Amino acid sequence: MAKKRIKTDAFSVILREIRTEKGLLQDQIAERPDVTRNYISYLESGQRYPSLEMFIALARALGVRPGEMMDRIAARIDSGRASPLVKKQAGRRGRYS
Repeated sequence: MAKKRIKTDAFSVILREIRTEKGLLQDQIAERPDVTRNYISYLESGQRYPSLEMFIALARALGVRPGEMMDRIAARIDSGRASPLVKKQAGRRGRYS
């Protein structure tokens, strides 16, 4: 039987960590891959997940190799520090938080 996939906060936490380490604001990251600050906010809150192409563009906008970013995400998951995202109840249109 296939194992059920659980969405975690690993990507959102690492995205925020790298951004703050670099001293960048959400607006500054958003202008590089040409997305809105709201989209970056959704990514950092776990409400959205990027496509592979957007993941690569975000890593480049942050000044890190995509592989380095992925390694940090994997390390967070492997260490057990990644928390599962839980769907909010009615009123939030079923988005993850």
